[in-house]
Amino acid sequence: MAKLYTPQAIANEFIVIAGKNKLTPMKVQKLVYFAHGWHLAALNKPLIDETVEAWQFGPVISSLYHDLKYNGSGGINSLIDSGFGVNGRVDLDDANTLSLLKNIWNVYGKYTGGQLSIMTHNKGTPWQNTYRKDLPRGTDIPNDKIKAYFDKLNHKT
Repeated sequence: MAKLYTPQAIANEFIVIAGKNKLTPMKVQKLVYFAHGWHLAALNKPLIDETVEAWQFGPVISSLYHDLKYNGSGGINSLIDSGFGVNGRVDLDDANTLSLLKNIWNVYGKYTGGQLSIMTHNKGTPWQNTYRKDLPRGTDIPNDKIKAYFDKLNHKT
């Protein structure tokens, strides 16, 4: 059974996987988004326990943004701590999720946060179909839109 994780737990796994390749907040946001999308496509269940929102620079998980904003555009040097201690990691016995995250890193890890953001802006993406300047920041991108998009990507590969 697929477990729901906090976005911070998924982000912390990417921080560990990246190792000395310091991740920027934007890159972490996009990696968590891509992991969530591919998880929805594969298992028809969300990976994270929060909604993804349509912001100007693409899909954003609000709590993760607030936890990482103090890094600016610089590299993240430690695991995410939201003031209540480190916000966890993926369970060591959750081999499927750990494998998914390593696969996401292998595919998307070579790109910058800006390049990943551009990918989320392509025609037909859930962000592109949701974001409008006249809507308030924080408009949810429904999981069904995210799943449908990653289902299409899955059939192209």
